[in-house]
Amino acid sequence: MKRILTALVLLTGLFGAGGAVWAGDSDPRAEYLEWLKRAKQGDTRAMLWLADRLEYGHVGVTKDLVAAHMWENI
Repeated sequence: MKRILTALVLLTGLFGAGGAVWAGDSDPRAEYLEWLKRAKQGDTRAMLWLADRLEYGHVGVTKDLVAAHMWENI
């Protein structure tokens, strides 16, 4: 019984800590700048990502419909 409880405590700690890291430890501004760099290099996926973020004003990105339209139509 003691082994089972110890294993549960360890697993709970591992998954609990990992969940916080996986939940979005990234910096939204740095992520935006990386996608912007890729879009300027011609990465179509990055262009669409930027258009989506700019159209809806996702976390870390100010809503800008003109810029969103530009990235969608390059």
